[in-house]
Amino acid sequence: MEISVDYIKQSAVIRLTGDLTGEEQTDVFNVKIADLLKENKFNIVVDLYGIKYVNSTGLRMLINGYNILKNSGKELILANCSEKVKDILGYTKLNQVFKIYDNVEDAVNSSA
Repeated sequence: MEISVDYIKQSAVIRLTGDLTGEEQTDVFNVKIADLLKENKFNIVVDLYGIKYVNSTGLRMLINGYNILKNSGKELILANCSEKVKDILGYTKLNQVFKIYDNVEDAVNSSA
């Protein structure tokens, strides 16, 4: 997994590419979330456009990020999920936990 961050309005957009499948990725993601919390952005949008596959470790990574932000009064919002990722979120009922948007622009505007 590769990770980059852009800033749009008052949101940080974390762009992920590759597969969400490993513990090392979780550590990198959690450090990035902690760094962004220090910057005090309103919310964080995770752009999943470049993600091809998510396993249980990848889902746990997203859930941990969600919980960290929720406990800080912020939101983790998902955007650009592929149909495969949407299916996985649906099977696990995580589509009822996360706010999910078709694109980054709508996700950022939802948190403004």
